[in-house]
Amino acid sequence: MSDFETHRFKRVYRKRPMIEGAAIASGILLAQHIGLWRWRGSLPLPAKYAMGVGAILVGLFHACNERNDLNAALDATLITIASGAVVGTAHLLRKVQYEKEERHARARQPARRQP
Repeated sequence: MSDFETHRFKRVYRKRPMIEGAAIASGILLAQHIGLWRWRGSLPLPAKYAMGVGAILVGLFHACNERNDLNAALDATLITIASGAVVGTAHLLRKVQYEKEERHARARQPARRQP
């Protein structure tokens, strides 16, 4: 089935796969939000990103599957993985740099005397 349906005098874009995909992704995101609320402070930011993007990709795969175009979903997944790797690496580098600066700051502080 094509993305467009031909009606009497015009072609109409099928919105149902998009709406269903958005509903699925939103439902998963809401479930993650509610289910993981207790641990919101302890989850690392890249893990939060990965779970959110994963939920969006599930909705995207559903919409693409309904349109019989899994190549688009595969393209989006590969783009997301590459981008996620860059963001994850940036977070890791920032964490390493922060820890290095903290160690240097502690080393520069004068030792405390014991009373």
